[in-house]
Amino acid sequence: MILSERAQNAISFSDELVGIAIETVGASNVSISNLGARDPKIVSLALLCRTISNFKGAILLVREGFVVEARTLTRSCYENLIWAAALNERGSEFVADMLNDDAASRKAIGQITLKLSGRTGANNDDDDARTLRDLIRQSESRFPDSKKLHVDKTALGSAVELAYATFGQLSLEAAHPTITAIGRHLHSELDGDVRHLVIDVVPDISERQLLRTIWWSCDALLGVAIASNEIVGGTKMNDALRKAHEQLRDLSKRDLEDQSTPPG
Repeated sequence: MILSERAQNAISFSDELVGIAIETVGASNVSISNLGARDPKIVSLALLCRTISNFKGAILLVREGFVVEARTLTRSCYENLIWAAALNERGSEFVADMLNDDAASRKAIGQITLKLSGRTGANNDDDDARTLRDLIRQSESRFPDSKKLHVDKTALGSAVELAYATFGQLSLEAAHPTITAIGRHLHSELDGDVRHLVIDVVPDISERQLLRTIWWSCDALLGVAIASNEIVGGTKMNDALRKAHEQLRDLSKRDLEDQSTPPG
């Protein structure tokens, strides 16, 4: 895909931002505590690494013109941002919530697997089924209070609660097969007095859609990097992160003009 000069400049900034995020991970001097991998500092760095990967995937898709697919990964970046903010505010308490959420998901998957296997005539008393039931019982024993985390409730009242609005918009427009999302593949054309419905396999995208996707992605990555930097107690990247935030604010406002800038 041939990108405009403005889009190329936005992608150049995104490349610089990836470097800053990676350097933030490298600059974090974290000792292993008695919490091990459950230490909020360790969890935050792992979350930042996940966001870097999601972000790089999103920008790669933008380069090829796959904006909807890029926005699906951008949505993941915003979910990471909401988690990072909660981790920054609640520390080990939120790590415990994450563990309970993981256990609840594993339990639900195991139960639905047993249920659907039974419907298809599988033997629920064979070795695989017994192993699965044992794993469910072990999970229930280790995490008796397991329950799902919800993005909206986690975002509410946090420092990045406005990010949930963007997360919701990306869910509607990209991540889920909503009427809005599939509507991108439909338009009508007038042929004389007859209007025809046209299905686009690959719909056209505007420069503004592309730029908004890039700046949204940058906003989410930078937010996670800032949160992680705070959680580990600050690093030599403090000034670089602050300057990147100022650049993002100015560049996104310029490119999107009268549209709302990312929440930052």
